[in-house]
Amino acid sequence: NKAFCELFECEASDLIGNDYLDLQFAHNSEQERRAIRYEAAEFLRSNKVYRKEFEITTRKNNKRHVELVMKNVRIAERQLVSVYLIDKTEK
Repeated sequence: NKAFCELFECEASDLIGNDYLDLQFAHNSEQERRAIRYEAAEFLRSNKVYRKEFEITTRKNNKRHVELVMKNVRIAERQLVSVYLIDKTEK
């Protein structure tokens, strides 16, 4: 979406067919990305809200401080994951 592209200073075409971790944490090692994915999956299995703050690097190499919030939601008998990214960078 437009806000996501603005946060990461990227184009919508950069998102299509790509994993969000590869975009959000492109400057982290593969091992760090696996650890983040594992931690988030464990939280979601516990059916709790997952919150974590990160520093990300945008496509233009600018640093942003973001909070990631994920939670399980049920909509029309389907289990989905709601994801919020909150830019906490002081402007």
